[in-house]
Amino acid sequence: MTEATENQVEEMPDTDLEQLPQVSEDEAKARSKGWVGKEEWVESGKDADDWVNFNHFNAKGDLIAQARRVQTLEKEFEKRLADNNEFHKANLEMRLSELQDKRDEAIDIADKDAVKKLDGEIKSIDKQIDKLSEKEPVLAGPTEADIQVENAYFNALDTIAKKSTANYLGQQYAQQGLSGQALVNAVEADMKKEFPNTNPNRQKASMTDKKTRNSNDSKEKPKYSMDDLSPQDKRILQSLKNQSPKYAKMNDSELLKIFNDSKR
Repeated sequence: MTEATENQVEEMPDTDLEQLPQVSEDEAKARSKGWVGKEEWVESGKDADDWVNFNHFNAKGDLIAQARRVQTLEKEFEKRLADNNEFHKANLEMRLSELQDKRDEAIDIADKDAVKKLDGEIKSIDKQIDKLSEKEPVLAGPTEADIQVENAYFNALDTIAKKSTANYLGQQYAQQGLSGQALVNAVEADMKKEFPNTNPNRQKASMTDKKTRNSNDSKEKPKYSMDDLSPQDKRILQSLKNQSPKYAKMNDSELLKIFNDSKR
C-alpha cells in the first residue's frame, strides 16, 4: 500500500457509523430480552395488536413473555389435537368402509349372525366418527354476578399502573376461560408479585362501604393536566395507547380523564 493510499484510508470519515440508528439504553435492554420493533414484529407474521413498546416490555416483560408462551403452547396443542383427530377420523372411516363391504357380503350369503355382528361394529364406529366431527362447545360468557365481582376488584385498585397491569392480566385469563372470582383470584396472585406491597380491598360492597365511597366521591378531587404528570405517568398512558386501537384513538383530554379517574 502506497503512502497516499494509507493517508486516504486514515482520512476516510466514519459515515457508516454516523448513519447507524441511535438506540437508547432502555431499548437495548428490551432487545437483549427478545423485544423487536413493530415493523419487524409484523413482518415476522405476528399480530400488530400484540406488539408493545420497549418501555412496557421492560416493565412487564416477564408477564408478557409468560402470557405469550401460554398462548403459543395453547395454539400448538390445539393444532396437534385437531391433526390427531383428523387422522383418527380418517382411520375410522377406512375401517367403516371395510365393515360395510363385509356386511354386504354377509347379506349376499344370508349370514344373519355376521350381519348382526357387523351392524354393531358399524354403529360403534359411526358414533366415534360423529364424536370427532362435533364442534367444540362455545364457552358461556361471564354472568352478571361474575362481572360485578370483577368490577369490584378492578375498581378498588388505586393507581393507573395497577389498573393497567390488572386489566392486561384479566384479558389473558379471560381468554383462558376464567371469569368472576376465579379470574380475580388469578389476577390478584400475579398482582402480589408485581406490586408486593399492594393489598387491594376486595371485600364485597356493603351499605357501609357504599356510604363511605359516596362521601369520598363528594369531596373535590384534584384535576391533573398533562404538565402535572410525571414521566412515568406519561409512559403509562403511552403504553395504553400502544396496547389497543381503542386507546390509540383517544386525545389528551380523554386520556387525562382515565388518569384522573385512577386517582379517585
